[in-house]
Formats: sequence, C-alpha cells, structure tokens
Amino acid sequence: MTYVKSNGQSFSGEAAVTALHGDYALFTGVFHEPVFGSISGTADGGYRLIGWAKMYVNLPGGGEKKHTDLQGREWECLSFGSFIFDIVKDPEGPQGFRIKGAQTFADPTPILGEAIKRGLIPVEALTS
Repeated sequence: MTYVKSNGQSFSGEAAVTALHGDYALFTGVFHEPVFGSISGTADGGYRLIGWAKMYVNLPGGGEKKHTDLQGREWECLSFGSFIFDIVKDPEGPQGFRIKGAQTFADPTPILGEAIKRGLIPVEALTS
C-alpha cells in the first residue's frame, strides 16, 4: 500500500499504515462523511475510487461543537478533502480485494489551527 499525504509526503508498506495512523492519533473522535464518489475499472482488472468527503474531528481538551453531521452528531472541527483509493483483486484479501494505494487531498488548516490554539501541537510542527 502507498499512502500520500496532502503535503505530498509518500509512504509505502508498513510505513504507510504507521503514517496513516499517526495522522489520526491526535483526534479523540473522527468521522468521514462521504459527499461524492465515483468508481471505475482499471486496466489491471482492479478499481479506482475517487471521492470527496467531509471530515469531522474532536480534539483533546474538549471545545465548542460547532459542526453537525448528517446523523445529528456534533463535532468541534470540520475539514474537507478528497481521496483516491486503488483496489486490486487479491484472493487472500477481505472479500477477494485489497487496497493497493491511498491518496488524500485535504486542507488541514481548520484542525491544525484549533490544535495550535489549544496548545496540542507547536507552531513549529507545521514545517516538519
């Protein structure tokens, strides 16, 4: 698997899984609400899923819940992003498939701004 972050950093294999989990480690709650998606077949017999989603997040320390998802749950932060998932056939994978690659394209500014304001991450973390 390959994971490409919104800042262009790319990770493969176990490093991809570690990076993905690391990006979500700060959140005390997270929910992706799909807005749009499209699935197409690929030349190698797999599939590509391209979509756009809302990402609702809660951070440590609790804050004002200003955003409501379609299920009526309230959240502290809202960000928007798109994604690409490349899926390949694999008889040993769940239901005969596995994720070959995942790319995210997101604006983390609202979440990072709130995390900095609460002292959860230093401003210097934005440059690393």
